[in-house]
Amino acid sequence: MPPKPWNTRTSRPIYQNKWMSLREDIAELPNGQTTLCGVVTCRHCVGVLPFLDHVLMVRQYRYVQQENHR
Repeated sequence: MPPKPWNTRTSRPIYQNKWMSLREDIAELPNGQTTLCGVVTCRHCVGVLPFLDHVLMVRQYRYVQQENHR
């Protein structure tokens, strides 16, 4: 069963320059509670996590991605 998406209640810009921006969102979780989310957006980038022995994969909803389930 895919995780349920969170709904954005409010969004407030905090900082911006030509490389990146930062905003604060208030998001509503599937259980009705709200939480504060710091969202950083930037130009093209890559994140790399090296694992030496094994890879651990966890399925969870990523608010920033607004992940679409197929």
